[in-house]
Amino acid sequence: MSTFTRKSFTRIPLVAALAAASSVTVPVAVAQERMLEEIIVTARKRVESMQDVSVAVSAFTGDQIDALIMRDMREIEGMVPNLVIDSVAVSPAGASIYIRGVGTQEVERSFDPAVGVVIDGVPLSFVNGSMRNTFDFSSVEVLRGPQGTLFGRNTTGGVINITRNRPTGEFGVRYEANAGTDDYLDLKAVVDIPMGDMFAGKLGFASQEDGIDRENVTTGADVGNPDNEEFTASLLFTPTDDLEMYFSYVYFEDQNDGVPLQNISSVNTDNTVNPAPEIPCTVPLVFLGFCGDDVTDIEKFTQDFYSRDLDFEWDSYTLNMDYDVNIGVVTAIFGYQETDESVPTDFDATSLNTFHTIRDQESEQTTAEIRFASDDDLSERWNFVTGLFWVEDEYQLDQKTSIAAGVEQAGFGTALFQNPKADHEREAWAIFGEFHYNFNEQLMLILGGRYTEEEKDYSGSITFGGTDFAGYVPGSPVDDFFVFGQPVWVP
Repeated sequence: MSTFTRKSFTRIPLVAALAAASSVTVPVAVAQERMLEEIIVTARKRVESMQDVSVAVSAFTGDQIDALIMRDMREIEGMVPNLVIDSVAVSPAGASIYIRGVGTQEVERSFDPAVGVVIDGVPLSFVNGSMRNTFDFSSVEVLRGPQGTLFGRNTTGGVINITRNRPTGEFGVRYEANAGTDDYLDLKAVVDIPMGDMFAGKLGFASQEDGIDRENVTTGADVGNPDNEEFTASLLFTPTDDLEMYFSYVYFEDQNDGVPLQNISSVNTDNTVNPAPEIPCTVPLVFLGFCGDDVTDIEKFTQDFYSRDLDFEWDSYTLNMDYDVNIGVVTAIFGYQETDESVPTDFDATSLNTFHTIRDQESEQTTAEIRFASDDDLSERWNFVTGLFWVEDEYQLDQKTSIAAGVEQAGFGTALFQNPKADHEREAWAIFGEFHYNFNEQLMLILGGRYTEEEKDYSGSITFGGTDFAGYVPGSPVDDFFVFGQPVWVP
């Protein structure tokens, strides 16, 4: 795909870009000079040299992300050891992340992700929204292994720690435009706004459209194309040299047409790789598993359930406060997030109305963390981090499933429907800490601990039914129009 890029960021030579691409443990904060003097990371909640950090961490600066023209989080997986990031079909902007083989590929939100995503100190309770575009990032750190003594939210596989750029206090405009074939278009813009001696503001916008040439031969439309927008607003307040308060708001909307599914089954027994069905797709063959696309062409699909796109909205509010008390820094982080989504999926992956679902979900998350990190003014030989964390989140699921509606229409049987509902609430708190003692330059003692209490409440129900016709009506003038029959069992 050919692309054209124009942006106001400082140009980085090809050699520097290739060096950033080949580096595994690159710095989070680096001096602006071309020569790399020292690698600085913040993995242990303090600014440190990479040589002094006993944590398996890989990191990228915002400049390196810009130089590599990363669209979203998936593009860092080839640059970090033992990291795999895949999109999740029925989770808008959702990521299935594995580090060292430990991860989770689950769409149900009652399952906690094994690899956490933390944005400006706020952990995401659910996978939805974790596949973010790399817009206005200051740094991205990938910490491998369990993270329960340095982060408020415990994870077993690792953490992807994302920090956004804060307002600079000086007027400036940064923008980037990437365009290419197949209607590929990425836009990014940031405006820094000075607001006096103590205040600084910033506004940002980013969007992604198209760029994937996959045709749905049933509807004639392209499928699998990104289509999202992001708006950000932030305010920095520094009343004294010792106190800094940072507030940010992010609105993210994703209206892409999902991850296309391809049915590769056929009755072609002459070729073990099953390159194409030899018999046309008919109703009886659907239930025998003998209906499929021409799998020699992965760019073509026959799903009939893409008459509407998925819709995902995410609002995020974050407040960070840092107060220097001479012997260390006290940090308080408060976050609130809410999501609203509707995801249609054609699971039979054919041109027939056989197995369709709509998943409507809403969620809310509230977090608070208070942390203290000592510095060298307290002791040059030892230091520690300790904190308290609290989270409360909830989600509601209303899923509608249509089975064999097209078969019923063709007169071959009776259609069925399912309507599972779920209501999930969780509250947890934890105390955590980590202590470091330097015997000398070669030997260090690290002690860490964590105590957590967590309570989950779950209630759910499922309704089954069937009539002469039950299921989603494609092309209905009424959104989310479902025809329900007489329930045959209500638990």
